[in-house]
Amino acid sequence: MNRFHFLWASLLCLRLQTGTVESADTASERFFGLTNLWEIRLTLTAAHWAALEPQERMNDGTRPPGPGTFDRDYPWSTATFECAGQVLTNVAVRFKGNSSFNMSRNGLKRPFKLDFDRGAEKRTFSGHEELLLNNNFNDGTQFREALAYGVFRRAGVAAPRTAFARVFLTIPGERTNTFLGLYTVAEAVEGDFLKANFGSKKGLLVKPERLPGLRFLGPDWTAYTNRYEPKTDVTATDTERFIAFTRMLDEADDATFARELPRQLNLTNLLRLVAVNAVLANYDSLIGTGHNFYLFQPRDGKPAVFIPWDLNESFGGHPGAGGRREQAEFSVLRPNSDTIRFLSRVLAHPAFAEAYRQEVAALLTHAFNPVRLRADAAQLAQLIQESVFAESPEARTAFEVSALGRTNLLMRLNPGPSRGGPGFGPRPDDFPFAAWVDLRAKNVAAEVAGERTGAKPRMQRGPGGPGRPGQPPPGTRRGEGE
Repeated sequence: MNRFHFLWASLLCLRLQTGTVESADTASERFFGLTNLWEIRLTLTAAHWAALEPQERMNDGTRPPGPGTFDRDYPWSTATFECAGQVLTNVAVRFKGNSSFNMSRNGLKRPFKLDFDRGAEKRTFSGHEELLLNNNFNDGTQFREALAYGVFRRAGVAAPRTAFARVFLTIPGERTNTFLGLYTVAEAVEGDFLKANFGSKKGLLVKPERLPGLRFLGPDWTAYTNRYEPKTDVTATDTERFIAFTRMLDEADDATFARELPRQLNLTNLLRLVAVNAVLANYDSLIGTGHNFYLFQPRDGKPAVFIPWDLNESFGGHPGAGGRREQAEFSVLRPNSDTIRFLSRVLAHPAFAEAYRQEVAALLTHAFNPVRLRADAAQLAQLIQESVFAESPEARTAFEVSALGRTNLLMRLNPGPSRGGPGFGPRPDDFPFAAWVDLRAKNVAAEVAGERTGAKPRMQRGPGGPGRPGQPPPGTRRGEGE
């Protein structure tokens, strides 16, 4: 941790010792920031660590896991949490994720979810009831997710804030302050987030999982609870409105669709979210796999809005869409997989399509300005380099290639499965972040200007395989990525 962040921790500790009260909003603003790097220490007993291991079963609950799809339940355990001079005991903790967990489960750098008020009502850390510790899976730079969230926010799309953390683990009798590696700390999408960004937390918040668009599943709400996964308490009015919304998207004639869409869905929010995903070539999202986003339908009758989520495979990093160079060539004006039908309908409408083209063009001058992104990336590389180098030789090599541009080291990258450490960075066909940003910006500008036609994005796995839009992969659990 550099001198600046030690100073922040010292000031916070002094405020605590002198009894100075810091508001939740102030604490939150101070904790999150693109260049904030904290230290987090987790202490669990051996029994509590063992209790974190997920329970896996076949869908019918009667057979052990096999090659088919199975459910995974992440049990909660408890830990002592230390950060920025605060020590909180009996903090609820569990693992999370799907591929980010699977590829790290033989080691220690696993993704975590922390819940500070679970069993300790109204307790928070830096004004937050929950935090996510993302292990930067499939990202040799280890800063792609943080930069991607920043692009969304600069584009005017409400998105979680982030910080970085060096995470240490103690299991008395087994290990003491073992360095797990560099994590991206993400803000949880929950009540306080909704209130801060949309003025109210009252409404229906859902997190669709691998749906080919927002599909109508019939008139019975029970059919929606598994695939849309509600995150808030729901009322009969909420469910009726949501079901009618999906039916409109799926079944309305073109005239009704064009009239009702802006009434029921915040069109600017939708077009910006799609545009940013497309420019970032973030295909493990609404435009590709059909998940890794939230949809919030306010109870006050305002149109529904989208919230991006789980961006570690942005900047062309989703394996199911091909290599990073290939994804840099994909179209931004035809941005979605064919399975995402409602987006195809939106972009087939001339007025909606023109508004979308303008959103894409605007990104190049501000939110996805390549000069700014390269400068941010260089600053973050300097900030986190020491932490990444301390993780493992694999993590160091992946970082040197992806973040520092040392392509002569590509042959050192291990293309096989993770060996359990944090070295699950870029694939061998990777190339440096800065070069990717320049290529993507060039291609996007040329397509908007009518000088090129990008290839339509596609998922490369076979029917029913991992990454296929609308198909849950083996090992998927509800709430993946949380």
